[in-house]
Amino acid sequence: IKPRVASPEQAAADRADAAGAGAGAARQTLAAVLDGVLRLLHPFVPFISETLWARLRELAPRRGIAGWRPADSELLAVADWPRPDGRIEDAALEADVDRLRGVARAVRDLRARHGVEARKPLDAVIRPTGDGGGRSRLDAYEGLIRRAAGLGSLTFAAGGAPPAGSASAVVGDQEIHLLDVVDVEVERKRLARQRDRLQRQVDGSERKLANAGFLNNAAAEVVERERQRLADARVELQTVQQNLSHLT
Repeated sequence: IKPRVASPEQAAADRADAAGAGAGAARQTLAAVLDGVLRLLHPFVPFISETLWARLRELAPRRGIAGWRPADSELLAVADWPRPDGRIEDAALEADVDRLRGVARAVRDLRARHGVEARKPLDAVIRPTGDGGGRSRLDAYEGLIRRAAGLGSLTFAAGGAPPAGSASAVVGDQEIHLLDVVDVEVERKRLARQRDRLQRQVDGSERKLANAGFLNNAAAEVVERERQRLADARVELQTVQQNLSHLT
């Protein structure tokens, strides 16, 4: 939320409507999260959390989101524990945020692997894995991804070959390509190693799932987890093989 609360325009909107959209909503969310975090931390760092609690109550005397408002208390020591509330749960949004974080981590890893300084703005392309069946589910978060990953530009593509000279990574059902950072020969060797590792993983899972003893003796959730692991590895292997073929 840093760009939202730092924007002069958003700050003005925040002052006009503290419970509205933009920075106002962001600040309310932040205050509500800090409220719950401080309650949970209090048994471990009571002096620090009590001091921060007093300051939080000064800065945000009203804290709550989506109709949910925690009970206030002058002293954190006697405040209620946070209570779950289904109105502020959103499994689909949580999954999107996990994907967003995965993309940012992948970009940082690619920077480190190819010796690109962390602050240098790079251009990137994101597309779904496989043959490009539809656009990325992350395109609604383009601005957030650019800021989190330090990108100059970010393009979402439905399919096609990886751009020449790009460094590539696979995060779940997304491919990330950083443009103009790759030594093609080094990238070819890296992808070949990744392909071999994934092939060994696929072979091992296939042998395990073909073993009657494993199927009969392992718990159902263990078998299902192995099946999912095999499916994920096959998808990732296919993507790596496709990327490798574009370099050869």
